[in-house]
Amino acid sequence: MAVLDGIAAADLARQLDVPAMVSSPDKFLGEKVVAESTDNTGGVSLSTRITLNVSTVTSHPGKTLAGCSYVLDVE
Repeated sequence: MAVLDGIAAADLARQLDVPAMVSSPDKFLGEKVVAESTDNTGGVSLSTRITLNVSTVTSHPGKTLAGCSYVLDVE
């Protein structure tokens, strides 16, 4: 996760080809799926989802947050 100053969240998202899920004057949230897979082995299913995220948060006014999210599900 990076906290960036000097670049608007919408501009960074556009440069990184991250589509906006929420875009208003008060909040920006964008997410781009980088990798997604499901592997079934021995009766166990492992799902992986990796995303690139760009957002703003009220705790850091005027800053842009950029980072990756990782979700692993085992069933």
